[in-house]
Amino acid sequence: MLKMELKRAFRSRTFYVAMVIGLVIALGQYLENVAPMVKYLDMDLKKNVYPHSIFNKWLGGEYYTVWPMLFYFILPVIAVLPYGDSFYRDIQTGYIKNIFIRVEKKKYLKAKLAAVYVTGMTTVMFPLVLNLLLAAVTLPALVPAPSTGFFFIFDQNMWSELFLTHPWTYNIIYILLDGVFGGLFACIALAGSLYVSGRFVAAILPFTVQITVYVIAMNFPELSPVGFLSPTQPVGANIWIILLEILAAVIAIYLLYYRKGIKDEMLE
Repeated sequence: MLKMELKRAFRSRTFYVAMVIGLVIALGQYLENVAPMVKYLDMDLKKNVYPHSIFNKWLGGEYYTVWPMLFYFILPVIAVLPYGDSFYRDIQTGYIKNIFIRVEKKKYLKAKLAAVYVTGMTTVMFPLVLNLLLAAVTLPALVPAPSTGFFFIFDQNMWSELFLTHPWTYNIIYILLDGVFGGLFACIALAGSLYVSGRFVAAILPFTVQITVYVIAMNFPELSPVGFLSPTQPVGANIWIILLEILAAVIAIYLLYYRKGIKDEMLE
């Protein structure tokens, strides 16, 4: 069941659409903000000036061009697009009834959850990894120097010491964190499929949730994923708030999707 769901997910047209969107963002940011810095490297070295590096120029290292702002704003859409609304389609087309003839309901629900989560995580991490690798073959990997004013992470920021001493580890952890939220956003659409009317409504639900939290959190910006999911931490991140939001999402998905799906007679 899991193998079949993963095959359906990674072969869907919408998965490739999401990957293309991520590719455009990764390449657009690289061409605008990373590649042009090469011409200044020799000049900076001759003048003994700290040059721009991977860690302040890659997609997750800056927040002043349109590309990172666009990426983190539409992150839920990128995560949901590949397979987040597939549960709704399975219900509406009657495909799910054919599956339940052959497979136990629990197995299908678990396989669907895993496939949706993995595709959401993959499409969110893809542009970040690609952009970071492109930056790595273009600019030097210098240890961040806060005194230069090139970096956004300061002492009060989450994991600041890790960033200043082991920037690769910091950025890899942050990419994984973004992937975790990408998977959760996709699964929110999955859970919403049991409660909404319309495929588009199910697909746009996580983006609606993010915008709602963003508006509500105007006075408490650290609550909004739009801010804390960027490695630059434009509003400052709090690990306990992040962990509580992950826990809340996991509980909600379990109750609203898995428990509801097991008991829902409409799925028989």
